[in-house]
Amino acid sequence: MPKPSDSRTQRMLDNWAQQGGRPQRRTIPEAIPESDSIAGPGKRADERIISIPIDEILPDRYQGRLRWAIDIADLEKLYSGQWDAQDLLTTIHRTLTNNPSPALQEAWQVTYDLAHSILAEGQVAPITIYPDRTLPSGYRYLIETGEGRYWAYQLMRWLVAHDAESLQVPQEEWKEDPHYIRAVAISTPSRLRQVAENEQRQSYPS
Repeated sequence: MPKPSDSRTQRMLDNWAQQGGRPQRRTIPEAIPESDSIAGPGKRADERIISIPIDEILPDRYQGRLRWAIDIADLEKLYSGQWDAQDLLTTIHRTLTNNPSPALQEAWQVTYDLAHSILAEGQVAPITIYPDRTLPSGYRYLIETGEGRYWAYQLMRWLVAHDAESLQVPQEEWKEDPHYIRAVAISTPSRLRQVAENEQRQSYPS
């Protein structure tokens, strides 16, 4: 499994840059009972930012930045609800083991680096999400911006289950709970915001 590619100081600087350079509170949030409001599940960190169960969120299949260079049929299994994100990561890891490609290796490494940075230093910038009633059972929100951070959290969970030592962060030092991601819930998505986010973060994995 990959190891952190930089020193702790460099990881902190990278984390700052990758997530927008805006610090947020770094305590692990606690869940509160689910609500039907847009900003329902999770605990408010301030007026707008919430902490939401990662398994209630799906990536937007139509956003213009492809994360994983894999068979589109496997991605469709995620979008349709046949697989969850952990199933997809298991498939990606199997592909990396048996028939790796440079693009897939790079995507895994940058996602790992971001996961390690968030776990050790905290999530700086929230993702943005919006409700969608057409999603498969169990899902409530689609990602507008921040898919890289979503996959970093999912990879944290996958590594905890399959290769916890590779995280190299003792659990008592975790700054975030891998099961909850900081997010801003909006009512209406914007493709312009997605394009702007993709352009802004071309050099980063977030």
